Amino acid sequence: MPMNQSAPQQDHIFIAVGRPAYFWPLLSLGYALAKARSARLTILSIHQSAEPPDWLRIPSVCADLPIEIETVRSQSRAGAILSYIKTHHPTVLLVGWRTEGRSGAGYRVGGTLETLLRQAPCEVAAVRVGEDWPEQSMAQWPGLRILVPMSGGPNAPLAMDMALGLSARASVTALHLAPAHTDTADFLEHQKQLTALTRPWAADPRLKTKTLRAESVAQGLVTEAADHDITMLGASAESVFEQVIFGALPRRIGLENRRTTIIVRRRREGPGSAITRFWWRATHLLPNLPTEERANIYKQIRRGARPKIDFFMMIGLSAAIAAFGLLLDSPAVIIGAMLVAPLMAAIIGMGLGVIQADVSLLKLAAAATLRGALLATGVGAVVGFIMPDPVVTAEILSRAAPTLLDLGVALVSGLAGAYALCHKDVSSSLPGVAIAAALVPPLATVGVGLAWAEWAIAGGALLLFLTNLVAIVAAGALIFFWLGFRPKLRRQGRTRLFVRGIVSSAWLLGVLIAILSDLTAASLTESRMQQQIDRVLRQEVAHMAGNFTLNDWRRLPTDDRTLRLEVEVRSPLVPSHQSVSALQDRVAQALALDSPLALTLVSIRTTELNPVVPPTPTPTVTPGPSATPTATPTPTPTATATATPTVAPPTVSPTRVSTSTPSPTPAPTSSATTTLLPTLTPAPAATPTPVSAVVAYTGGRGVVLRWSPGGLRAGAVPENTRVQILYRRAVIGGVAWLEIKDPFGRTGWVAEGYLEIIP
Repeated sequence: MPMNQSAPQQDHIFIAVGRPAYFWPLLSLGYALAKARSARLTILSIHQSAEPPDWLRIPSVCADLPIEIETVRSQSRAGAILSYIKTHHPTVLLVGWRTEGRSGAGYRVGGTLETLLRQAPCEVAAVRVGEDWPEQSMAQWPGLRILVPMSGGPNAPLAMDMALGLSARASVTALHLAPAHTDTADFLEHQKQLTALTRPWAADPRLKTKTLRAESVAQGLVTEAADHDITMLGASAESVFEQVIFGALPRRIGLENRRTTIIVRRRREGPGSAITRFWWRATHLLPNLPTEERANIYKQIRRGARPKIDFFMMIGLSAAIAAFGLLLDSPAVIIGAMLVAPLMAAIIGMGLGVIQADVSLLKLAAAATLRGALLATGVGAVVGFIMPDPVVTAEILSRAAPTLLDLGVALVSGLAGAYALCHKDVSSSLPGVAIAAALVPPLATVGVGLAWAEWAIAGGALLLFLTNLVAIVAAGALIFFWLGFRPKLRRQGRTRLFVRGIVSSAWLLGVLIAILSDLTAASLTESRMQQQIDRVLRQEVAHMAGNFTLNDWRRLPTDDRTLRLEVEVRSPLVPSHQSVSALQDRVAQALALDSPLALTLVSIRTTELNPVVPPTPTPTVTPGPSATPTATPTPTPTATATATPTVAPPTVSPTRVSTSTPSPTPAPTSSATTTLLPTLTPAPAATPTPVSAVVAYTGGRGVVLRWSPGGLRAGAVPENTRVQILYRRAVIGGVAWLEIKDPFGRTGWVAEGYLEIIP
């Protein structure tokens, strides 16, 4: 053999066994495969004691093949097996498979076996031993009959190779199932398909082919498997959503077949394998709960989801507390209602019902949630109806405009709530979870909105509740799955319910994300538009001819697509119509609007006094009985809007000015030699003076700042903040709104009841 050419690596059959009941079946299979492949055979036994078990002895019938025996002392069976595989690189791993609720000696699905199937970098054969496994070896087993379903799956060729390699005396049947309603032509096509699938093994005389009609694939396989000693199944492509071992169909066959079932999975390679391993690790970050603990949690959640009289009593009381807290605008009272409400347990029960594919639990929790929601809405409507003077408070408005942030809070709350229910040591965190989720206050807001015929408030609060509901159900189901809860697919229809529940939750989440994204995008677009308008106005007003500065601006409501702006400037000069028109054109060009712009300029005349430069005295006439007028000096500030022209005595021609400016009055002097200096003193236009106020009566929470009366949220103003009340007031739905300006220069609308005027 050339030096640069190495010998082919010998196959290595590896058996992992931890209990005596599976020792002989696994040894028989491993011995037969090792003989057929001329492979090495190693048995690994993991125990907690240092001494090897007494049953770990090779019988004389297998003495003709060298068999290595390894014993490992470890608390983690899966970890010890994977460590050995990574070191010795076996070709095939044989493990036992026992199912939930049955006596057996193999590894339980969902525990060690699941870890090995997901991470073992070799071929894996999981064996569920039937009740009639013989004591003799497979080579001496007379009339061994092996069934291999062939449907074109990725692991079917491996199943056929293993079946033909078990015994030279075995009879192997390749089975293909056609739907029961298949006509003769289609049935012949199924037979041709089976012939094509088995062509690589057609020369083997032990191989037989069989095509049958069946109502369902699972029913047909279980029926046919009853007439064979071993059923060799190739693992189907696993569903990311179902995450059940071997795929749904092979696992069901293994559970329902009374005889021996072997499910094989070939070695995984390529990007798909890496993605599958990553997904498995991501969904197994949390340790699985023991079976007994999962059963106790299931009973606890089922009790919490059962709608008894106490459940409805607490829902009604919590809704009443929440409704009064909303009307009083008291966050402390609303938090008390959240703590009393028992609705979280019913909603989390829906998540467990979905992940367990438990129809009864799902119906029970859904009915409790629906009745509780209707009761809370009704109580809120009653409280809102009996209010003599309804006022839309900030607490009500804050629950009428949900965003993506509310969805994020609900998702995290669902994760925390389900995790706290599953761990007694952190169950004290449930009150905090109830506060974060806030299920009853939105329902009370819906009732109040319906009682006041405020459809926007009722609709927004209902959207917030549905957001919380769907997010908590989906997040709770995810936590239950992470902690080891799995659907019991043995019962008819549970697979369909499980898949539909997962798909429905994902679809509803997608719809809510789309709706909330649209609302959030509208709010962000409005905020960015406000910032852009403010920046453009400041730039363009500064470029106006004269000493003009931007004082404030606001958007005016309109029924069409026109953007209407009211711009307030300060200047000692009166702007001309041409300058205002030019300002409007420049602002429209800078904003690049698709709609028309209508700009109204409000000019506030100012007088600037410089303490360094003293005012110039100007004589004015003081009326009196004396015929000789007395000159009284009047200070005239410099750099003002006062024009002082010098004219020849004794006639003064008045100058035409704007309508807001009076005509000049000539001031005679005390002698003929005194030059008359008529002073043109314009009177400033009457402009309301902004009033100062502080934010008060909010219980320390602050007030919500809106872009328009009762409109989208623009921000928040903390308690005791000094603000400036501007010039507009509106009443929407019985609530008075005032336009204000906060210390940061933001303008918006707040409810009048939260402002205290500063005298």
